[in-house]
Amino acid sequence: MLAGVLAWKYIRNHPSEHPGVNAAELAHITEGNLKVSQPGAVTSIPFKELLKDRSVLAMFAGYCCILSVFYGLLTWMPSYLHQTHGLNISSMGGATFLIFMCGFVGELVGGYLGDKWKSSGASPNLVMRSMFSGSALVAALCMLAVAYTSEASKAIGLLCVAMFFIRWCGMYWCIPSILGGTSKTGVLAGTMNFCGNMAGVIVPILIGLIVQFTGSYFLVLIFFVVMAMLLAIFSSLIDYRERGLV
Repeated sequence: MLAGVLAWKYIRNHPSEHPGVNAAELAHITEGNLKVSQPGAVTSIPFKELLKDRSVLAMFAGYCCILSVFYGLLTWMPSYLHQTHGLNISSMGGATFLIFMCGFVGELVGGYLGDKWKSSGASPNLVMRSMFSGSALVAALCMLAVAYTSEASKAIGLLCVAMFFIRWCGMYWCIPSILGGTSKTGVLAGTMNFCGNMAGVIVPILIGLIVQFTGSYFLVLIFFVVMAMLLAIFSSLIDYRERGLV
């Protein structure tokens, strides 16, 4: 309800209606919309055709990998810290908060660095492939190290680093508008979110089965490593250049 009240108070139908917008911002937004709406300057691709596009399929698969790691850690990490490293409820809660706070900070840092790098004139493919694949590989190495460490403090520290970097991939939400244009952004974003959350439903169940049959979290952590490595691969298959679509 609070979010709804804040949205009603802050969001406007048009930027010109918002009391906080200045003339320069309004001119920038209006100019951008005019470029998009010019007839003949851009084209639209049917959704069925987009589903055959390598970049679109790689985006869906990559987001599945992101949420496989995120929801897997969200649902099972407290149990892992308790059963494997003997943390009590208080310590377990503090460690979980710290790890996910690192993810929150990482998402902001990743977005800032991505914007800064692109504004320097670097190509979108270089920036996004480097940041997505690089951060995923760092997270994979950290989780691989967690699988082989017996010290709780080291495991928590490594998970903090892994979550910090894996959340750089929050920038995946800019990809639907790049690949589909304004007319297909919603359906691509919705489909991407559907695929990711389906993985988020299945993965915690899968982790529970792995723990039940193996009696440890070693293979669970290896599963996270594999997901992070696949994320790096899928992210490198996406073409992040603007397509000029509406």
